[in-house]
Amino acid sequence: MSCVILQIGQCGNQVGQQFWSLVDNSLIRHGYSTDDADNCFTLTNPSNNQRYYRSINIDTENKVINSLFANNNKFLKFNFRPCNVITEKCGRGNNWAMGYYQGRLSHRDDIFERTMQEMRKEVERGETFKGCAIFHSVSGGTGSGVSSRLVELIRDEYAKECLISFAVTPFENGDTPLQDYNSLLALSKIHFHSDAVVLISMISNNKPASATTSTFNDLNKMIAECIAGLTFPINDYENNYLNEIMLEKIAKTFNTDYANKFVSCNSTSQQFKNWGDGVETLLNQLETFNKNENATQENFKLKQLLMIGRGNLQLNKEPLTKSFINKILTNYFQSRRSTMPISLLQSEGSSTSLTMAFQSNISKIYLEKIFKNSLEKFAVGAYVHWYERYEATVEDFHSAFKYIQNLLSYM
Repeated sequence: MSCVILQIGQCGNQVGQQFWSLVDNSLIRHGYSTDDADNCFTLTNPSNNQRYYRSINIDTENKVINSLFANNNKFLKFNFRPCNVITEKCGRGNNWAMGYYQGRLSHRDDIFERTMQEMRKEVERGETFKGCAIFHSVSGGTGSGVSSRLVELIRDEYAKECLISFAVTPFENGDTPLQDYNSLLALSKIHFHSDAVVLISMISNNKPASATTSTFNDLNKMIAECIAGLTFPINDYENNYLNEIMLEKIAKTFNTDYANKFVSCNSTSQQFKNWGDGVETLLNQLETFNKNENATQENFKLKQLLMIGRGNLQLNKEPLTKSFINKILTNYFQSRRSTMPISLLQSEGSSTSLTMAFQSNISKIYLEKIFKNSLEKFAVGAYVHWYERYEATVEDFHSAFKYIQNLLSYM
């Protein structure tokens, strides 16, 4: 089984580098042989015996990707295919319309056509194809606009395969006045076409939820750990999950209806003595994040939970079970938590980690925030002409407002 990773824009490629470092260092430690890891996130070319990451690197400026590739020999064990690196020399100016509509801004071929061509080739290289994951932000022009268009094209061509977006939300006080517009326009498109949208929102209010430092490198590592926890394959012999691609599990767990495709997550690979300590570590991270989003235990609501445990499944003779997790949650929320479905996946391995993916009202709080901020700007016509300059119309805004408003009414 295999999946293809698309890294889009500066954020997507920087997070991607940390993700591939985890692939290098963690798959074997989690109990996978070289053959298991191959064809999942990497493929070996029999003609030169070189191993390549199953990724497509896309950016409309080449300086970030060039910098990453210059350092790859220091951080990464394997190779990126040169043909899968798609760059231009003109950025997208922190403008969704410039990314979505302006596919050709240089003498080279359309960035969307080039990406889809390499996507087809990468899919055909593997024995099976189960879907793709997209790493991107929603605040910049490339991350929001280019990603929006590519999600549409991928869904149209690969209608039956999983499509999961890992969307990094911006700092609340960002460096561009367009970030709320960009987020609104991008999420309306991406939510419609994806099987699930994992909102990586741990950097709200300029602070990470589970770190004492806040450098971009630290944040990228945290984001990559969450993505790895959700996407690394599972070897659960008892339940017959053998090297299963997790994209399908995410889609089956969270894409139960139109409104419930937004997912939050957090992860820990800290050394903990037992599974109870690990679950409480995740809940403490969640509490910090909730404070950043002005949510409290009283108004915070969990709707669906997927817990993924890797390592010694009898850690200090304490098994990780659904009833055990439910007991901790009930104690933590002091019985104010309503009954919800809990899914649990476990995988034996030499390295211990715990990842929690969940649906909650935090996604609604975030969407309400960008909806309100965008509507206030739009009501006075602020910055709209910046989008019209690059082929966007007022109808694009009306459609996005209508879609998000309708979505909020169901959440």
